[in-house]
Amino acid sequence: IISLNCVLMGAQAHIAAQAARDPDQYGEPFWIRITSSVFCILFTGELLMRIVVYRINFFVVDGWRWNVFDVVVVGLQLVEEVMAFQAAGSWEQLVSQRRERTASLSFLRILRILRLVRIIRVVRVLRLVRELRTMVHSIASTLVSLAWTVLLLLLLIYVTGICFTQMVADSGQDDPTTVAEGTPAYEYYGSLDRSIVALYQALTGGVNWRELMTPLVERTNPVMGFIFCLYIAFAVLAMLNVITGVFVGSALSKAKEEDNIDLVHSLREAVESMKVENTHMLSWEKVESQLQSPSMQFVFQSIDLDPSEASSLFRLLDPD
Repeated sequence: IISLNCVLMGAQAHIAAQAARDPDQYGEPFWIRITSSVFCILFTGELLMRIVVYRINFFVVDGWRWNVFDVVVVGLQLVEEVMAFQAAGSWEQLVSQRRERTASLSFLRILRILRLVRIIRVVRVLRLVRELRTMVHSIASTLVSLAWTVLLLLLLIYVTGICFTQMVADSGQDDPTTVAEGTPAYEYYGSLDRSIVALYQALTGGVNWRELMTPLVERTNPVMGFIFCLYIAFAVLAMLNVITGVFVGSALSKAKEEDNIDLVHSLREAVESMKVENTHMLSWEKVESQLQSPSMQFVFQSIDLDPSEASSLFRLLDPD
């Protein structure tokens, strides 16, 4: 249902883009409004049933943060539906009387903001798939490294930008026409902020770095071309490769941690299913009956142990 709701939101955005080119089109098609209301009823009903079942524990059980997240998202969707109902009447009135549509446009902007918040619900789908969850957690674990990476990269670009901006400014004092508006030297190095943006584009593919080097060589000194090449070589071949290694290391470490957590959960579930009823003891008969279960297969595969060796592993367990 969450995935279908995301498809509906994509259709709404597509229709809104088409309506923006047609000044006589107001609102959304009737089937869009009905479908959106149906999804709102389904999500609200599902949330209310969970609240009725868990009662006050709904906000304290394991995973309570996701429950609070659901309450916020469903609440925003309810607000959106109410505002959409009010805006629909305004649109019909505006169409019939051909008046100014400022009020309806303000409604429309608010609805779009609420809709953008609602799409965050798709995050719930990611945590249900182990591979996707591992990827998201791995990316999240690199955010701290990303912050330091951006800071280090900005420091390099800032220092280099000061150097290039000052060189171009000095050449402009001798011949102001070389840095006049519209010239490549002005576009790329006419100010410090232009230099910073240009140097960032050189590293990320926004601009071919040869186009950035040419004004330096022609308007300042050929040696600046060599310095610019050193900047590109150090940033791309050294710094970015080291940064990539740091990101990969953090992601692999987080992925291994996720695998260990999944292994512990699977092992715990397997042991609970093999306990003798009303006791905390394990019996070989129970273990043998669970050897072909998916959870046990996953456990044996994770610890590189063949299921045929389960009897030897069971005899190694401490009877106490």
